[in-house]
Amino acid sequence: MAPAATLHFHGFPALPPGPLLLRADGDPAGTARRLAGLDLDAAVSSLPRDFLSTAGCGGRPGPRAPRCLYRYEIRLLRRRREPVWIACWRRYPAGIGWQRRCGPMPMGAFLARFLERP
Repeated sequence: MAPAATLHFHGFPALPPGPLLLRADGDPAGTARRLAGLDLDAAVSSLPRDFLSTAGCGGRPGPRAPRCLYRYEIRLLRRRREPVWIACWRRYPAGIGWQRRCGPMPMGAFLARFLERP
């Protein structure tokens, strides 16, 4: 099964303050595919169904809680030329913990780097 991820949105008034869970395709390429067509200023009801509130992903483990391998922080910085920025971390085994995978970088650069080319 593809890795799960948490997405933390900061500065988006229409999105909930806590993290959202992406149950599958949480690697950078899968996350880029999902974020490419997402209107971050839209209402929460327009988010895809696989974005769920997190309950146990990397926090309190439960019997059905996924093990998140990726974590993203997505920030709205309105005073920048490119207002949406993203950073990504990956969790490594054997106690190494979270290591930065990319960013912070503009969302456009993230999408250009990780979206698959036809």
